[in-house]
Amino acid sequence: MTPHPTRRARRCLAAAAVVTASVITPAAATPGPAVSWQPCADNPRIDCASVPAPVDWSRPDGETISVAVARRAATEPSQRRGVLVYLPAGPGSSGVDAVVDDQWFGLLFPPEIAARFDVVGFDPRGVQRTSPVRCDAAVVAELDRPAPRSRREFDELLEAQAAVGTDCRARTGPVFDHLDSTQSAHDVDAIRAALEVDTVDLYGLSYGTVIGQRYAELFGSRLRTLTLDAVYDHGASPDRFDVTAALAAQESFDRFLTWCADTPSCELHGRVVRRIVADLFAAADEGSLVDPAEPDRPLDPTALTDRLVSPLTRPDLPDVAHRIAVLAGLAAAPAAADAPPASGEAALPIFTVCADTRVDATSWEHQVALARA
Repeated sequence: MTPHPTRRARRCLAAAAVVTASVITPAAATPGPAVSWQPCADNPRIDCASVPAPVDWSRPDGETISVAVARRAATEPSQRRGVLVYLPAGPGSSGVDAVVDDQWFGLLFPPEIAARFDVVGFDPRGVQRTSPVRCDAAVVAELDRPAPRSRREFDELLEAQAAVGTDCRARTGPVFDHLDSTQSAHDVDAIRAALEVDTVDLYGLSYGTVIGQRYAELFGSRLRTLTLDAVYDHGASPDRFDVTAALAAQESFDRFLTWCADTPSCELHGRVVRRIVADLFAAADEGSLVDPAEPDRPLDPTALTDRLVSPLTRPDLPDVAHRIAVLAGLAAAPAAADAPPASGEAALPIFTVCADTRVDATSWEHQVALARA
């Protein structure tokens, strides 16, 4: 696999122009009324609640939002050590779902942790149950295009991104301009205060590590322990971000190759998979690669990278093998279906990234440099 600019970075190019991060003076969250826990609708054994928080923590008396929270009590109360707050990945992943869903919870937290901690998850602002970013689906669909290959296409992409930013801000409301990790760190401290505990343990996964880092900077004295897993460096330059993301994808792909070579059940076992994938990227560069399920829509290198990398993050190695086999004509593809035109609203939590990360590739020349990095 070869590195290509990520869709995430390209979507942030113009979005950064319409998202403004706030600068907030650290302060203690004002203790509010005790949280009113109720059985969660999807799992009555788990408790759910909401914690009020200001839209803008620099104006604590202003308009508020409700932060969705779920709590799974320690299974061994006599061994309980405190409260562990989960900072979800994404952005866009739900911390509430991670605590409510038994299977998901079991993947994240071993029995030893579940026994000793009340595990609390929340949906960060802009995500799912907590004032989600809302956008016109048809406007968002305009971003689903190949990576620009000319200055004209780059300018058209910037225009499409600017339109998305304007639309999403209008539909989402004031919270749209306050999605950064500083605001979210204050939300976490409001959760801590509502739980009436002096300190918390935090576990941040992937993008959740950004919130964890910020909480440690602002409220270090209120931390008992901090675990950052798969750290996301939101201070990295666009060049560095793309290169490190590509290197991580390459490492995961190399592990897939080893697995496929050693596993007879792999759909591509016994084949030179690296050569097959290289041929797919060559076809994508030429503009001749298509998904058999969508024959009228060529796959460019960026789309192909997305197609192969996404199952590596789960990880679902058999799915990677099947996707490669289908694209290479070595396996049957599902019947093509006519996709209905985009309509209604779409969630777009990517703006959480844009609130913290300033992507500077606003010129065609820089875009070309990123593609070659």
